[in-house]
Amino acid sequence: MLLDPTKSASSDSGALSSSEEAHSANKMRTIAYTVRTFAPEQWGQIDVFATFFATSFPGAKSIERRAVSGVGNHLRKAIVLRALAMRIKPTLAIDKQQLNEKGYTPADRATELAAVVENVFTELYSAVDCARKVLSARYPVRGMPDSTRKTFARARTGAFDGVLPAGLLSAIKDADWYEPLRTLRDELTHSDIGSVHQDDATGRVSYMHTGLGTGERAFIIDDIFGRMDADIEAVNQFLGRLFFHLNALLTDAPTIQLCGLHQGKALIREIRPEPTLTFDSGKCLALAWIEVDGKPTCPLLCGAYWRAKAEVRP
Repeated sequence: MLLDPTKSASSDSGALSSSEEAHSANKMRTIAYTVRTFAPEQWGQIDVFATFFATSFPGAKSIERRAVSGVGNHLRKAIVLRALAMRIKPTLAIDKQQLNEKGYTPADRATELAAVVENVFTELYSAVDCARKVLSARYPVRGMPDSTRKTFARARTGAFDGVLPAGLLSAIKDADWYEPLRTLRDELTHSDIGSVHQDDATGRVSYMHTGLGTGERAFIIDDIFGRMDADIEAVNQFLGRLFFHLNALLTDAPTIQLCGLHQGKALIREIRPEPTLTFDSGKCLALAWIEVDGKPTCPLLCGAYWRAKAEVRP
């Protein structure tokens, strides 16, 4: 988040060569800026858990550490791919133009769009799969399988009733989107690329895969963008509910966060898990290099600074 744009250097009385001007401008760009990176008001439940995970669970195994980062990363990839699909969508007109003018088309754009669309669903499932691994590690209850499919199935039979938090179980049992997503993901992982078609009248894009259907009928999703949006929203809501309960397991252990950069100096603070984290949360750890003669030079002055300042006052 850029808070203070780069300011141009003022010229000296003497003329500068082009190389000197470039060096001078680059020097100013290097030190005369302020960038804010700490924005907890934009964090979701996954972000909170990932921020405090290492300090709350120092003995966590490597597979769980990778799963924690994987949840958010896979979800972000799905969202990015969905945006990419939207940018490819208008290019379907090129395939149609080729067909009208030449009588045939290699359908390159449709193939690209189908490939991107398929990866949206595989990334969504990967996010859910990683979340299940974290759940299994933090709630190592009897009968918890090392399988996402089996975990959902057993939870719905009541196998974990009274063992796992009711709200957490409710998130799993309410996930009516899970089986359709799992089935689609399992098939897409081992199949060739499907195809898409845009309706001339409505502009709606459908998705078809002959290998995923039956002997009588191909597998078709009438509105693939509608299906993508519904699954992204459903998975996002599910992960939020799941990590809301996982965040209750976080310990009151501090972690250090980078607040941002100011004139080439790193701004850092110490924070702990709180019900509501804001930019004023925690305690500034950068007093030694953001003050001149006891006065702050940091433009991001916040509660964390004043909290730290109060502790050092005689």
